[in-house]
Amino acid sequence: LLYSAAHFLYSAVYYAWNAPGGDLLSTFPGPLMLRAAQMWPSLAKDWSAPQTFWQTLWNYGPVLHLATFPFLLAPTQTQAMRLILLCDLGLVVATFALWMRLLFPARHHALAWLGVACIWLNYFPLLEAITGREIELLELFFLTVGIWALRREREVTAGLAFGLATMTKFLPVVFIPY
Repeated sequence: LLYSAAHFLYSAVYYAWNAPGGDLLSTFPGPLMLRAAQMWPSLAKDWSAPQTFWQTLWNYGPVLHLATFPFLLAPTQTQAMRLILLCDLGLVVATFALWMRLLFPARHHALAWLGVACIWLNYFPLLEAITGREIELLELFFLTVGIWALRREREVTAGLAFGLATMTKFLPVVFIPY
């Protein structure tokens, strides 16, 4: 568990804190919006802008843009990426806590909890998503909330969570038949 925690802290916190921002920059929130807001002009200038407004802003669902738009208020790209990292780490902790409640509703499963924590802290796609500030972390959180709500027979909450996940990235639409 100590190695797992140290590995997570190095990869998801220390390394990510100093990384420029990863794949999120390809959709955050688009060169035309950056130019229109006159924020980060050097970054906006370096991006190749698509020809139309829709090609620029709607690569994902609208929740991506609603969730990331407040970060444009940060004075620099570095500060915005660090704020997004802190939010992503909060989402990871909240998602982990929900999964622990889903998998182990009783508190007497300490060894199982430690085992899942070790797997969670070393799961490479999760570390990669944190480092890249991927919006899929928000999508994973919404999907987890939806599953949690279904287990508690809260269909409206589940529907809202699955709807938000789908509007974040259109992939969760596969859950509609279920």
